[in-house]
Amino acid sequence: MGKKSGKGKEKKLRRKEEQAKLSAAQSVVDAANAVDDLMKPLTPFTKYDRNGLIVSIGCKRISELSEEEFNWAFDLTKDNMQTLVCVGAEDLGDERGGAKQAGDTP
Repeated sequence: MGKKSGKGKEKKLRRKEEQAKLSAAQSVVDAANAVDDLMKPLTPFTKYDRNGLIVSIGCKRISELSEEEFNWAFDLTKDNMQTLVCVGAEDLGDERGGAKQAGDTP
């Protein structure tokens, strides 16, 4: 009867491509999770002791963090990201210093 369109094939191809991307991304995550000591390659940089300043750098998985440590890290990241967004918005001419929202005029 009628000629079939190629839309179904295109959708199937896009779905396969998306699945391949997700699979590749999951492989990278799995490989990273398989590493026992993430700081091992950086051993020379894990301790700093000069001029009265003593610093120790380490790495913990989220499952190893206490609630207090998690909240501290989350708040630190949130504050730093908000600063970046505000500075970026100012660079784009938004004098309010905040992220632009839907409905804002350019």
